[in-house]
Amino acid sequence: PCVYLIYIVLFLASVYVVIIIYARHLIAKNKRLEAVIRDRTREIQAKNAELQMQKEDILASINYAQRIQTAVLPSDDFVQSWLGDHFVIYRPKDIVSGDFYWTNVCSHYVIFCVADCTGHGVPGAFMSMLCISFLNEVVIKEKVFHPDKILNKVRNMIIESLKQKGLRGEQKDGMDIAICVFNKETAELEFAGANNPLYIIRKKDKDSISSDRQFENEDHILYELRGDRMPISIFDTMEPFKRRSANLQKEDRLYMFSDGIVDQFGGPSGKKFTNKALVSILMETITPEMKDQKRLLEENIDKWQAFTDPRTKQAYSQIDDICIMGIII
Repeated sequence: PCVYLIYIVLFLASVYVVIIIYARHLIAKNKRLEAVIRDRTREIQAKNAELQMQKEDILASINYAQRIQTAVLPSDDFVQSWLGDHFVIYRPKDIVSGDFYWTNVCSHYVIFCVADCTGHGVPGAFMSMLCISFLNEVVIKEKVFHPDKILNKVRNMIIESLKQKGLRGEQKDGMDIAICVFNKETAELEFAGANNPLYIIRKKDKDSISSDRQFENEDHILYELRGDRMPISIFDTMEPFKRRSANLQKEDRLYMFSDGIVDQFGGPSGKKFTNKALVSILMETITPEMKDQKRLLEENIDKWQAFTDPRTKQAYSQIDDICIMGIII
């Protein structure tokens, strides 16, 4: 019996020693792991701090670029002085925008446009600044006052400056645009477009306007003048842009826009806004002052995006730059 007792004691002692050794091994291993984790945590924190600084630097640069881009766009007072009662809805997707609106005055001609450059964010902003400089050169320096000729010249300048050759796989940067030249002495409007249309809303009791398509309600008719189906860049079709004209009358309303609004997803079914919906809202929100129509349009855009996206469980995010200009004669 004493021998068995000794065996039991020795066995228990062996188990105890093994447990102590294993426990010390685990403690040492945990300490090493904790040290590794602390080192990794410090590295991650340092990387996060570095990334945060880089993000802040990038945002500071983009915000500064936004100030430059905003300075290049025509001021509201300038537009008001020459176009009169108007509105502009300008919503960049990523701080700076590939969309822009532009206007200038030479003699009795008022030139104004809404354009959508390739891309958005910083790349789109670079293109917009380039296109604005070309418009300034053609209109202000060269004194070109016909919209089709302006587009032809700007297209050539873009192709030359970007060294576009039309090769397969080549990036075809450029812009879509609707541009108008209004003769304040004769009230004649000339229009040309690259993919983008011009909408004119006129009361039913006035003369009709030659157009590609019409929409009407009880009191008004919306006339759609389509742009040519080619962009301001190198393209398979390189025909001269066409000029359209119309004699404007008091209370006529003009609308130009980029595709950011009609392509915006939202609503109860998560579909695109579409040109049809835009036409309906423009016809339904006619107000004596354009600032009130702007407010109603923005409310409709916000309401459209406020629906919940089933994929993200959040409101629909803006997918592209948005720019809409409305003018009342």
